[in-house]
Amino acid sequence: MSAAARYGTIVCGGGPAGVSTIVAAAVQGRLDELLDDGVLLIESTESAGAGAFAGYTIRANSLGSAFLECLEGRAGKELLAGLEHTPEAEALRARADEYPPLPAVAPFLALVGRRVVEALRAHPRCDAILGHEVREVQVAPDGVRVRFTAPGGAPREAVGERALIAMGGRERVEVPGRAVARLAAARPGLAVLPSAEAIGGPLLSAGAVDSPYRDVRRVSVLGGAHSAWAVAAQLAVLARDGWFRHDVAVRVLERRDPPIFYSSEEEARADGYAFASDRDVCPLSGRVHRFAGLRGPARELARRILDLDAEAAPAGFDSRTVPGPWTADSLAAAVPADTGLLITALGYDARLPRLTESQDATPLRLARRAGAVDSGADATPLLESGAPVRRLVTYGLGAGLVPHDGIGGEPGYTGRLDGLWIYQHDVGAVVLDTLLSTRT
Repeated sequence: MSAAARYGTIVCGGGPAGVSTIVAAAVQGRLDELLDDGVLLIESTESAGAGAFAGYTIRANSLGSAFLECLEGRAGKELLAGLEHTPEAEALRARADEYPPLPAVAPFLALVGRRVVEALRAHPRCDAILGHEVREVQVAPDGVRVRFTAPGGAPREAVGERALIAMGGRERVEVPGRAVARLAAARPGLAVLPSAEAIGGPLLSAGAVDSPYRDVRRVSVLGGAHSAWAVAAQLAVLARDGWFRHDVAVRVLERRDPPIFYSSEEEARADGYAFASDRDVCPLSGRVHRFAGLRGPARELARRILDLDAEAAPAGFDSRTVPGPWTADSLAAAVPADTGLLITALGYDARLPRLTESQDATPLRLARRAGAVDSGADATPLLESGAPVRRLVTYGLGAGLVPHDGIGGEPGYTGRLDGLWIYQHDVGAVVLDTLLSTRT
C-alpha cells in the first residue's frame, strides 16, 4: 500500500462501477483533485474493470459507442490517452451501432481497468490492491477502517476518510423466493434456476451440449424489466439455433407490462405504444422510459410479443402479467403446469461486506427501497432509521441513486440508476461531488 497513513477514499470493488469512479473524475476534469486526496482501490479478482462481463451470455443494453465515450474529452487525453486505437477499442468501434455481447465489451473494460490501476499505483497518495476481498467496513465518526483478505492470506486493513462500496450485486430472492420454493416443492419435476446462472452459468449456452435443460418443452421466466427480458431474448436465440431438442415455449411472468425505451414521445406514439407523459417521460431528454425501458434484443422481443412490431414473435413465446404480491398460490396459478424450468429474474440487491460501527461492532442495517439499498440523492446510504451514513457512499448494481432533477429520468421510475455510461457521467459526477465535499 501507499505510504499514506490514511486515504481519502477507499473504493471497495474494482469492477465497472468502482473503476468508473476514477474515470468519472477524469471526465469531469477532477482527477488530480481526487487522487491528491488519496484513493485505495481493493478488488477481489486479479483484474480490475470488467467485473463478470466476460462470463455473461447476454448483450449489453447500451450501444457499443456508449462504452467508448470515455475516450473523448479530458479523460481521453489524460487518464485514458492512447487507448483510442487499441485492438480492444477498435473491436467495440466495429459494433458502435449495435448492442454488443457483454463478453465483447469485457476486454475494453479490462483495458480501462488496467490504466486506472496504473494511475493509482503511480500516485504517491494512492494504491490498488488486486486479489483481495473486502470483508468488513467499520464506520466511525472520524473515518472508516476496511478489512480485507486474499484467499488463504492473513487479514489486512486500511483506514480512510470514507469508503465507496461498489462490489456488484446479488439476485433478490427473499420474499418471492419463499413462494418459489413452495411452488417447486409442490412440483417435483420443476427445475428452478436464478437468472445469474441462466446468463452466466454453463447450462444455458450454445456450447452446453450435455445440459439437461435442452430437453425442456416449456420455460417460465419470473421477474420483470431487463433482468427477465434479457433471459427471454437469450432463450429465443437458443431456440432459433436449434439448441433445444424439442419445440420450446417460453413465457415471461411479470407484475406489469414491460417498459420499452423510445427516443421520443413521437416515436412511441408512432409505434402504438401506450405511455403516460407525466410518469414515463424524462423531462430533460424527452425520452420515454429513459432508465427503465428495455433496449437491444430484449426490447425487440418484447415489442414483437406485444404486437408492436411487424415481425411476429418467435413461436411459443409470450408474456403474462401477474399482479403482486407474489405468493405460492398466485404463482401456482400463473406458472403453466407443464413448465419444466422456472428462471427467476427478480432484480438485484447490492453485495455488501459486513458493515459495523467501530465503537462497539454494532451491525449497520441499511434501508432498502424497492428492494435495493437506498442511497438518497447524493449516493450516501441511509440506515433503517432514515439517518445517513456520512462516511459511506454506495452505488452500482443493486444500490445507488434514483432519478432526480439533476440527473433526469422518468418520474415513475423507482429503480436504481445502473449502467456504465451513467456511472462515468451523470451518477459519477454526483458521487464525485459527495466524495470530495466530505473531506475533513
